[in-house]
Amino acid sequence: MGDLFSIAASGIAATRSAMSVTSSNIANVDTEGYSRRDTVQTEIAGAETSPLIRGIDQQGVQVTEIRRAFDQLLAARSREAAGGLAAAQANAPYLRELETRLMTEGGGPLPQLEAFFDALTALAASPEDMGIRRVAVEAGKALAGGVADLGKGIEALRGAIAEDAGVALGKANDLLEGLAELQGSIAVQKDGAAKNPLLDRRDRMLKELSGLVDVSVRIDAGGLAELRLGADPNGPVILSGARAGHLVPGEPGRLVAQSWDPTQPERSRAITGGTLGGLASADAALRGVAQDVDAWAGAIARDLNLVHRGALDLAGEPGGDLLSLAGWSAEGLAANRGAAAASVTVTDAALMPEGPIELVRDAPAGLWRALGPDGAVLAEGNGRLGLPGLTVEIEGEAADGDRIRLTDTSGWAGHMSWLVETGARLAAAGALRVEAMPGNAGAGRLSAVPAPLPPADVPDLSALLAEGAPVEFLSGGVVGRLPAGLASASLQALPRQAAQEFATLPGGTVEALTLDPAGTPIRFEAAGAMTPEAFAAALQEGTIRDADGRRLSELGLSLEAAEGRLTLAAAEGVSLPGATLDGTAGPVAGVLVSSEVPAAALSVFTRDGKQLSGPPLSAAEALALLTEANGFLPGASYGPAAGLADVTRVAAAGNSALTLGTDAPILTFTGAGPVPATAASLVTLDGDALGGAGLTLPEGTSAARRAELIAAAFPVAVDAETAVELALPATGRLSLS
Repeated sequence: MGDLFSIAASGIAATRSAMSVTSSNIANVDTEGYSRRDTVQTEIAGAETSPLIRGIDQQGVQVTEIRRAFDQLLAARSREAAGGLAAAQANAPYLRELETRLMTEGGGPLPQLEAFFDALTALAASPEDMGIRRVAVEAGKALAGGVADLGKGIEALRGAIAEDAGVALGKANDLLEGLAELQGSIAVQKDGAAKNPLLDRRDRMLKELSGLVDVSVRIDAGGLAELRLGADPNGPVILSGARAGHLVPGEPGRLVAQSWDPTQPERSRAITGGTLGGLASADAALRGVAQDVDAWAGAIARDLNLVHRGALDLAGEPGGDLLSLAGWSAEGLAANRGAAAASVTVTDAALMPEGPIELVRDAPAGLWRALGPDGAVLAEGNGRLGLPGLTVEIEGEAADGDRIRLTDTSGWAGHMSWLVETGARLAAAGALRVEAMPGNAGAGRLSAVPAPLPPADVPDLSALLAEGAPVEFLSGGVVGRLPAGLASASLQALPRQAAQEFATLPGGTVEALTLDPAGTPIRFEAAGAMTPEAFAAALQEGTIRDADGRRLSELGLSLEAAEGRLTLAAAEGVSLPGATLDGTAGPVAGVLVSSEVPAAALSVFTRDGKQLSGPPLSAAEALALLTEANGFLPGASYGPAAGLADVTRVAAAGNSALTLGTDAPILTFTGAGPVPATAASLVTLDGDALGGAGLTLPEGTSAARRAELIAAAFPVAVDAETAVELALPATGRLSLS
């Protein structure tokens, strides 16, 4: 039987271990991240009996495990709560600051706006008072300054959010690296009691990471955590075992997860929790408010400028603009080695060049060059450059080749400025004056007031065609309007191409396209089975040709793949042949989905019926179209606009291209003789308006020179291109000299 003393000793030892664990629990009651420990006790089993040895009965109790009191569900809820709290704590300060800036007590622009309109009201009552005019000018400057301060303040808040987000993202990446290193230690630790402090530290770091960014956590039986970015358990893996990924900023409100495996693609997720989620939410709110403030400032400037331009100042001159939102931003390139900075002052918004503009430092010449989008030099100078409508000041030391990019950011509320410097330039008088002639025999009175045009209840073409995609109308005689204030508009009537479609199976392949234009089949066959998208691309590029070496485009046809369908279309004036597609589903005949329709006539009118462009209308057409229901003014009468009666506009279809080339191999020659030259050729362009005029291209001219000559002689657009098709040898290596 068991030794009573041994049994007692085992009990005392087990109790001592349990008391040690309890003491440790009491001592760490305030330790952050510490999990309570429990002891697991089991009886000591006796030894086995054998013919030579008598078995030993049970010998007391022993502590087999010191277990952590850990619940994965509670831990997940704790991490989720920590992320929500951190998001709210990161979001709230910025929203409170934004609210303060918008309120009157916080310096918002509403008091300046009220003061400005009060000054205008006083000016309307006493337009000759120079003192009131000066007050109105100062009130206008205060209004512009208040709106600009609001725009800059919101931009500053967004800059602070970006800085905080950068710090939080750095901490998150440090935690990922620390977790990967810690899990490497957990994986090799076999002693359960020694592993417990490592697991406590793991849980503490996971909770801290959840406070920065929302993550999905899964813990395996060995205590190793797998982390995925975002609350979705199917998000990209950012921690697995002892390997950690890296987080980088993506589009607004999103993070990009970069795997430790460089062959894996980057994946992005929208962030809603943690400090980064709260900052993203605050930035989205600020971005929306900034857009509203910009639109509000733009409406104020537009409306005030419109009214002021229609009035007269003290000298009887028309008033100009009161407010401007024109401005530029300057940003040095990351590769710059110097420390130069640029500031831009707008002198005349109407003369500003198109951006972006790059300032390039030429150290040997001791100057800066301003380059336009096409690389042309706009201005040169050292420290100060004068461009059309702009003055650029450059300060600091720059290295040779340093670049500063100037971007047109007009429309930002932070750019608002007051343009009228003197009270005399305020236009407070009406542009219309009614005065009776001295010889009048009657006593009638006449008054004139501006009458706004009634709104036109017809489609807005700028909204209907805003995306730039073609729009097909269902009937002729369609009327739309271009809104007032539109700077420019480009409208084009296009013909509809004849097209037929082929249905393909999901995941299916295509091998050949057979055309039957007039009983003689033309076959375009691939070297092997291809996806519909790859087959269409190869036909368009000319990689796949027919037996005569012709491209599909040379037949006036094109093939496109989209949404599981292949569409064969014919150019204008080209008959669409019957066609069959060979693929996984066997031979599939094309189904006609659209027939050829010529381009419609496009005409432009003013609302009072004056025609600006397009073919003239017959009396019946004018009567049917020039109605109030179509947006024309009551009593509109048809006729040509002033100065345009004899103008005829001719539009070409522009849907055809002719290639002037030889498709010959590379021209090679040896010896000291002259270089072989291209032969002279005659180019003719047929058409009623051209009379079959011809042009002789001289011998030896290059493709670029021939393009210049053709473009100068004919009303066509010409591009010159030199193309070489190389077939790779079997070795896969190619060298050129």
